[in-house]
Formats: sequence, structure tokens, C-alpha cells
Amino acid sequence: MKMRIVFLICFILASVIVTAAQAKTVTNADLEKYSRERVKAEKDLRENYAKLGFSSPEEFERRNTADAKERAELASRLRQESEQRTRLEAEREANARLAAAYYNYLRVRVEPQTENTSYFWSYGRRYRFLPRQTQYQQPGYFAGGQFWPTGSRTAPQPMFRIRPRN
Repeated sequence: MKMRIVFLICFILASVIVTAAQAKTVTNADLEKYSRERVKAEKDLRENYAKLGFSSPEEFERRNTADAKERAELASRLRQESEQRTRLEAEREANARLAAAYYNYLRVRVEPQTENTSYFWSYGRRYRFLPRQTQYQQPGYFAGGQFWPTGSRTAPQPMFRIRPRN
């Protein structure tokens, strides 16, 4: 008995789902009726632009053209700014690599080799003694990721020397 009721409910449910899933058929006559209504509404709108408070189609087209021109200019400017940022970032990275390579070069040249080192003992610990090396290092400074040489380190001299009269 229960099986019959469950079967009957499932059958009714399946037939309702199948019936609801069928789509309505649209014919050309139905579409033509809507087409005539659309054409009539467009004609009425064209005749009553000013009365309805809309701008004329020519004015609307002119505004659309001006907006498209502004959008194109903005896109061009944003593209140029993006390219400039990308170029500056690449230049900054290249300068940082150059600075790191220069610092690494100086560190290797200035640090003495282990063959020249000697050791001394103090309080039971061994310390490495590094002899002083005098190697030339270009005077200058790093700024903006670039090395700026400053020239020789000669002391400034007066422009004129006043000698006492004899």
C-alpha cells in the first residue's frame, strides 16, 4: 500500500516536471506584432524628443563622439605613464645590480687574502690579524642607484697668495 502511494507521488511529480519543462513555441506572427510595436515606439520617440526632455539624436551622437575622444586620450596617457613606470623600474633594478656588483668588486679587492693573515691569542681565544692594505679606491658616492665620482682629494688652495713686501 505504501509502495503504491510513493509510486503515485513520484509519477505525478515526474509528469509535472516534464510538462513544466516544455517551452512555448514562438512564431513569426508573434515576432511581427512586437516588431510593429517597436517601430511605432521609435517613431513616437523621434517626434517627441524635446517634449520628453531628451536631447536630439544629433546632439546625443556629438556627445558620444566627444566622450569617445576623451576616453581614447585618457587611455593613451595612462598607457604612456605605465610604460614610463615600467622603464623607470627596469632602470632602477639595473642600477641596483650595478651598485651591488661594484660593492662586491670593492669588497673582494679590499679584503685581504687568507695567505697574508696572521693570528694572535688573547684570553685563550684566537683572533685573526688582518694587515692593512693600501689599494686605490675611487672617491665618490652612490645616489639614485648610480656611482658619482667626486675627483681627487686635494685640499682647497686659496686663489691668491699675499706675500709680504720686503
